[in-house]
Amino acid sequence: MDTLTQNATADRSMSAQLRPPRQRGAKWIVPTLIVLGILPAALGIVHLSTVVAGIDVSAKALYFVSMPVPIALHVIGAVIYVLLGPLQFASGLRRRAPHWHRRSGRLLVVAGLFIAVSALWMTITLPHQAGGGEVLYVARLLFGSVMIASIGLGFGAIRNGNIPAHRRWMIRAYAIGLGAATQIPVLMIAEIVGGHPGDLVRALLMASAWIINLLIAEWRLRR
Repeated sequence: MDTLTQNATADRSMSAQLRPPRQRGAKWIVPTLIVLGILPAALGIVHLSTVVAGIDVSAKALYFVSMPVPIALHVIGAVIYVLLGPLQFASGLRRRAPHWHRRSGRLLVVAGLFIAVSALWMTITLPHQAGGGEVLYVARLLFGSVMIASIGLGFGAIRNGNIPAHRRWMIRAYAIGLGAATQIPVLMIAEIVGGHPGDLVRALLMASAWIINLLIAEWRLRR
């Protein structure tokens, strides 16, 4: 009986070591990420719907008509990624429904690759101008490539049973995927503080959104 008690105590101790520590403010992460991702997801759906219906006749709509595949992949992947992704970070849901976590995770890998590959596709194909266009061109190539690498490393880590590495790389990939959501408040704050920014400043602000997200992700991982 003493041996059984000792084994049970050891099992509980091991489970406590493997379980991520409860962190202050962690319960707000999931709803905050969902709220942050709703606006760009909604804008993407509206834009895609108006183009398909023939209502939008802007320059972006004309580009969509000429190359519908990358934009459609980007919007569909982004909607899945920014709305379903935060649920992967809910530790209680992971414990209660591990099978759902794995299955939805596979879907998110595909959605994330849709986002990154289509972003690179559009970046290379869409003409860009000097100044602001050059900055965004380099930033999109860089962060799109890093997102693909992060997803690949995260998927490879979980296949090898390395859960901590899987968590780190998937968080970094999600931070990059949420860049468009962070660009909206960054540009709004810039306009409120200093008025409408020029093309180069606007491009730098948009590029800074990815950096901000990655810095927050790294700070959170180190906690």
